[in-house]
Amino acid sequence: MGQKLCISADSHVVESAEFFEPLEKLFGEDAPRMVIADAARGPQLDLRNGKLGIGLSGFFMQNVDFTTPEAMEMRKLGYALARPGCYDVAERLKDQEMDGLAAEIVYPSVIFNLYRVENLDKVKAAYSLYNDWVGDYCKQAPDRLFPLASLQLLDLDEAIKEMERSKKLGHVGVSIAATAPPDRLYSDPFYDKFWEAAQAMSMPMHWHIFTGATDNHGPRTVEAVHHPQEHFARVFIFRFHPVFHLIHQGNFSGLVRLDEHSRRFAHRYQMVVEIQDVERRMLRRVAQSSVL
Repeated sequence: MGQKLCISADSHVVESAEFFEPLEKLFGEDAPRMVIADAARGPQLDLRNGKLGIGLSGFFMQNVDFTTPEAMEMRKLGYALARPGCYDVAERLKDQEMDGLAAEIVYPSVIFNLYRVENLDKVKAAYSLYNDWVGDYCKQAPDRLFPLASLQLLDLDEAIKEMERSKKLGHVGVSIAATAPPDRLYSDPFYDKFWEAAQAMSMPMHWHIFTGATDNHGPRTVEAVHHPQEHFARVFIFRFHPVFHLIHQGNFSGLVRLDEHSRRFAHRYQMVVEIQDVERRMLRRVAQSSVL
């Protein structure tokens, strides 16, 4: 029997503290930056609008029970927890070999929270910076590392230009906010030209937990990540964009909700979303677990 092809569809690169320095040249003291506001939590992204991002350390903690005293101590260490492969592609490829991976789809980490920054110029600049940075990182192993571009969806003309630019850099899809602004949900026709452009460029949309244009974006407020699935399933995006691809990562309860809505409304919108019985049972067990 030949070796199985194993691809990680939810890998991450963790932005370094130095990553944010170019933003300081553009926005001075108002630029987002890494800070330690609470020593017990370790570094967090200061959004410079009175809000802090999620703790950095968790991105470096694998196979850890976050409720244990040992994990609480680890959270204080921040970047000291990083494996060399976080910033050295040669070392990352060694980790791939150790894990039996042929390739990885690469998401961002710290900048997930930038969707909650009100200053759109800051968001655009940060995401453009990230798309260049992760593109440079992944192009060192273009057949093993496949980056996703981060985009804002408030200025759609700029978002389409950045998506096109990112595709030329080697990005294979885009990461967008898991929650749209409440006054302009993803069912709004406002977004149509973006969906059309993404379909034309064959750039799948990716929603990841902790990416939200609203403050409710974490695992204990799962209603936030239900909204986009519900509106995509109920309204019309798949109806009018039949080959549109959407990937939702990091929240199993959202997939359960999508499964329910897709089956309820499939007859109305000729929409096909298939989740196998064994996967459905697994998803429901996770959704009912204490993690959520």
